[in-house]
Amino acid sequence: MIKNHKNKWVQGDDKIAKAAVHHFKNLFNTSHTFNDFDILNYINPCIADDDNIKLVAVPDLEEIKDAVFNMSASSAPGPDGYSGIFFHKCWDMIQYDIMEYVQDFFRGKNLSKFYSHTCLILIPKTDSPFNFSELRPISLSNFTCKIISKILSNRLNPLLERLISENQSGFIKGRLIHENVLLTQEIAHGIKQYNKGGNVIMKLDMAKAYDKMSWYFLMSVMKQFGFSGIWLDMIWRIIANVWYSILINGNRVGFFSSSHGLKQGDPLSPSLFIIGSELLSRMLNSLNSHEHFTPFSMNFNGPVINHLAYADDIVIFSGGNNKSIKLIKHQIRRYEKASGQQVNDAKSFFITAPKTDSIRINRLRRVTGYMDNTFPFTYLGCPIYNGKKNLSYFDGMLAKIVKRLNGWQCNMLSHGGKVILIKHVLQSVPIYTLSAITPPKK
Repeated sequence: MIKNHKNKWVQGDDKIAKAAVHHFKNLFNTSHTFNDFDILNYINPCIADDDNIKLVAVPDLEEIKDAVFNMSASSAPGPDGYSGIFFHKCWDMIQYDIMEYVQDFFRGKNLSKFYSHTCLILIPKTDSPFNFSELRPISLSNFTCKIISKILSNRLNPLLERLISENQSGFIKGRLIHENVLLTQEIAHGIKQYNKGGNVIMKLDMAKAYDKMSWYFLMSVMKQFGFSGIWLDMIWRIIANVWYSILINGNRVGFFSSSHGLKQGDPLSPSLFIIGSELLSRMLNSLNSHEHFTPFSMNFNGPVINHLAYADDIVIFSGGNNKSIKLIKHQIRRYEKASGQQVNDAKSFFITAPKTDSIRINRLRRVTGYMDNTFPFTYLGCPIYNGKKNLSYFDGMLAKIVKRLNGWQCNMLSHGGKVILIKHVLQSVPIYTLSAITPPKK
């Protein structure tokens, strides 16, 4: 049972399927026009001719084999029903057919709908989703299509460190998610330092970030970086030639195309996403040299950091005066209009120093359009706090463990089975948080 686009409850597989197709067909086909070409001036070309030659070269059998065997054999199959294990086990029999298929794509041949057909599975974002906006669409592409994406991704990834600002730590070799957590925590400790208008931390929530990325915007950004027309053509043929169906209770429903967005679950999508969102990083970084922008007053000597990002998870640091906040909002709105992406104002928030007066908070509400929040807040799954560390900040981590235990109580498991669950599942839950932030001893 779920609510449709008219906010009415529907039940039964047929009605739910019809509502799902209507929702996601509209989501992936919203009209968007990119015409702010001046915004691209924040990017300087940095892709050399030698890079482009390597990117577009027709792959040999060895490179194709590496791509196949570097993808999971247990991955879920796409619409054609073939998972990775088939390609791994039968490689000797199919290798030359796969090589011909991949090389044809690199020589300019379009993929047929059979290969580019993708199933969407809907993963709940909450414990009890009541509409389709609370379901995350994950793509189950055909393994043959993912082979091409994997090759393109393998070639593109070594260039990302050159393209992407240090503010972004997502999907780049050598950059760690924990660095963002530790830096954010260090900066948050200095929020009480004197600054004109105070210091402000803003956490942005990007609504349907992958699903709303404009293809024309992405192509324009990549062209500005210096990628060749042949490379752009290949990227266009892999992202713009997608036909979706939705899996509802095991049944495949609908068959529709899209006009924007990147497939969540595709090997190439993370790299393309951070290339597109790099423009926002450069726009925000440009404010550091703006005469009317006041940076966050930090309590350590080092470079000025006005934002950190992990994919679409963005936190911004700024002085709290009106001019600085308006400059940030202007850059965000301009990026939204160009990229097709949208900040969810209702879920975004700002934080000021403890005991900030209500007049200043109300002013920030009006200027940002966000609600205020308090410490601790969660960033990348970890608690960010100000002042003395408190054991209660780790309640969220403990709640995840308790939730797992409650789900296991109904399982008829032997003592050995319970030990395995505890060692290999339960103990892994706190590792991520504890590797970034150590709880207090008492």
